[in-house]
This record gives sequence, structure tokens and C-alpha cells, in this order.
Amino acid sequence: MDAPEARELETLADDVEAEARREEATAEDLRRVARDRRRGDTWRVLSADGRLHASLERLGGGAVLLRRAAASLRRLFTRGLFGEGMTTREIGRTFGVSHQRISSILGRREDDR
Repeated sequence: MDAPEARELETLADDVEAEARREEATAEDLRRVARDRRRGDTWRVLSADGRLHASLERLGGGAVLLRRAAASLRRLFTRGLFGEGMTTREIGRTFGVSHQRISSILGRREDDR
């Protein structure tokens, strides 16, 4: 495998792993909020300490990070398949998308191969 591609995959793995740790912390926060809610705390009380807002922010940021990671992996995989001789139509079938979408990912016209 090309060293830059391997580095990119390792970076993606590191980013996803770090996000998994953040999501685990968010899950723990939400469990504490659920426990406090069961004890009778109102939503106003629960929101006063900022935990709910922080959880929402982390979840939203995590979703963005994971979408970007998925897009990066899709681009890397698409370029690799194209570099190995697959056509945009074949790659499109692999991903379940149109060949035009693959051409867009590759930054190529659909008739390039």
C-alpha cells in the first residue's frame, strides 16, 4: 500500500477512536442525567449545570467528524479502486451510487474511463 494512503487510514482510525472515547463520555453523562431525572430533577434543574448542552454539542460535533471521516474514506477507497482500473460505473455499483457521483468524488468527467 502507498505510504500516504496508509497514513491517511491511520489518521482516520485515530480520529474515529478519539471520537468513540468522547461518545462514551457523553453516554456516561446522559446516564447520570437519566439517573437524576428518575430521582425527580426537573428539566430546568438538569439543564442548569450545562451537561445536557455539552452532550448535545459533543453529539453534534461527533456526527460532523464521523461524516467527514466517512467521506474521506469513501474518497480514498474510490481513488484506489479507480487507480486499480475499475470504471466509475463499477465503483458506483460497489457503493450503490451513480457513476456520476463517483465521477464527482474523483473530480473527473464520467467519460474519463
